[in-house]
Amino acid sequence: MAEKIKHFFTVLLAIMAISMTSHASIKFSNTAPSGQTLWFEIDNLNSTYATLVYPSTGYGGGYWTGYTKPIGDVIVPSTVTWAGNTYPVTTVGSRTFNNCDSIISIVLPSSVTNVMGYGFSQCSMQSIDLGGSIATLPNNAFLSCTSLVNVTGMESVRVIGSGAFANCSSLESIDFLPQEVITIGASAFSNCSSLVVVVLPDSLTSIGNQAFESCTALTTVVIPNAVTSIGDYAFEYCSSLTNVVFGNSVSTIGSYAFCLTALHTIILPASVTTIGAAAFMVGYNSYVDSIVIRATTPPTIANTTFYGGFSQARVYVPCESVSSYQSANIWSQFTYIDCGIVADVRSSNPLLGQAIGGGVYDTISDITLMALPAFGSLFYGWSNGVHDNPYTLHLTDDTTFTALFYAIDSNLVTVIHDTLTQYIHDTTILTVCVHDTTVVTEYIHDTTIVTEYVHDTTVVMEYIHDTTTVTEYIEVHDTVWLTEYIHDTIYIHDTIYIIQEGIDGLDALNAKVYSGQGQIVVEGADGNAVTLFDLNGRLLATKQDYGAPLRFDVPATGTYMVKIGRHAARKIVVVK
Repeated sequence: MAEKIKHFFTVLLAIMAISMTSHASIKFSNTAPSGQTLWFEIDNLNSTYATLVYPSTGYGGGYWTGYTKPIGDVIVPSTVTWAGNTYPVTTVGSRTFNNCDSIISIVLPSSVTNVMGYGFSQCSMQSIDLGGSIATLPNNAFLSCTSLVNVTGMESVRVIGSGAFANCSSLESIDFLPQEVITIGASAFSNCSSLVVVVLPDSLTSIGNQAFESCTALTTVVIPNAVTSIGDYAFEYCSSLTNVVFGNSVSTIGSYAFCLTALHTIILPASVTTIGAAAFMVGYNSYVDSIVIRATTPPTIANTTFYGGFSQARVYVPCESVSSYQSANIWSQFTYIDCGIVADVRSSNPLLGQAIGGGVYDTISDITLMALPAFGSLFYGWSNGVHDNPYTLHLTDDTTFTALFYAIDSNLVTVIHDTLTQYIHDTTILTVCVHDTTVVTEYIHDTTIVTEYVHDTTVVMEYIHDTTTVTEYIEVHDTVWLTEYIHDTIYIHDTIYIIQEGIDGLDALNAKVYSGQGQIVVEGADGNAVTLFDLNGRLLATKQDYGAPLRFDVPATGTYMVKIGRHAARKIVVVK
């Protein structure tokens, strides 16, 4: 009997041991492709995935105490092994890279779909590639990453959590492409003191409280049409903010939303119904100059919405609503309320250029608009089809004008007048990028223009390229426009762009860039970081050279720019 009882307890203990083993989490290390020791965790031996974690107990905030922190450029593996089993890496755990103060960059694999709160907080990285599969950036994910400049791989991001990028004081821009972000949480970008321009994605529906508070370098904000509410304090203390373009669906503007900014002219859409206290209090001793509001029914406001300013600000409303505003609560305190004509002047992309000359006019007026492209960008024309710059017109009604800009390789913008002849007549250069004779007739339409400006139609018809290239580089079918701009090569994508090998100015690196099978391949980058941009200058990916060829998958056939290290030269590569 005693032997049976002993055997029973032996079996019971074995079962309990197996049960405990199957439920206890296991922490282990693997070597990253970039050489660092990283730590991972699985729930048990039957787990189907692994989580990237910090190695210690984490008591007192010492998440890497007693262990070697990862340094340099970190490439996280897509799979790890433990006890002969392979697990996909799907999650970055809470505080995994907390206070890792010697990391330069991090690249996550596409297998990672989840990041937990504070996952990268106080990390020293300058850039991160999120891998393209993460849908939610959680609260405080990059809190106080003060060296972070570039964030890529956001293709799947829909939600940016509260404080996600708070205190990222080096962050100059954020790539919201492909325009799928729906929500920006409270304080998501607060204290990002290097942000200059924010073009929010068209998919965005709400901006949280304090979302961009104290972004002191911010000058321009474009709020998309889907946004219906702007939270309290959303842009408070953005002391350089001079231009806000409101979408046509904004109904609620929270208290202090634009408090202590540099706004002096405000153009509000017809959809606005409520504006909170001190929302447009631009200073303690200064006031908004002009308030343009297209709502026919006066919105609800507070006495402090415009911080007084009742005798200073000129209020322009729809002509049929002047009397309604003059008798409405609080609005009636404004000395000047009348209808006017609005020239709403915008930029297609404030990162590429600005437009000036808009405003409010008491009567029908002659006005002059001007487009100011940023360095490395060109002005294409106005949204009404006019290409004049400056552009003088007779304003008779409310009108919106958008200046259209596009990006080019800034190192080739300096090409001047006479060099067009050099590039057209130098058959050594042109032979690299030639093929089809039908293109000139199809896209230029008028060989007399070619004769006038290029002087040799035989050369042009023999060497100018195929229809894809002409569409991408000339981008117009209007011979009048072409006549205007072909004479000045500062507005021309010159033919050096089409050469598919080499990088101008980087011969010393022996670098080679070429395309094939839907990829861009870079060889011989000599240990430099290699960055891929699209033609609009948007950063698509960054990879570190470790000796082997770097391969970039590109989203579609087209033209891309490659930059190696800190070298200024870039080369456009045609992927076919």
